[in-house]
Amino acid sequence: MKIATTIPDKKLSPREREVAFHIVEGTSTNSIAQILAIKPNTVSTIKKSIFTKLAVDSEVALYKVLKG
Repeated sequence: MKIATTIPDKKLSPREREVAFHIVEGTSTNSIAQILAIKPNTVSTIKKSIFTKLAVDSEVALYKVLKG
C-alpha cells in the first residue's frame, strides 16, 4: 500500500507511519504488536497519536486520509 504523499513526512513519525500502514491494511492491534515487536498498549497509544495528528476519529477516516 502506498500512503498518500500529501501528508508531510514530519506529520507522522516513522513508527506512526508503520502503524498507520498496518491499520489501513486491516491488521488488528494485537497483530500489529506482534509484527512490530511492541506491546498492544503501545500500538493503541500510537494509534491515538496518529488520529490526533491527522484529525481523524476512526480507522475508516484514517484510510480515506492516507489513501488520498
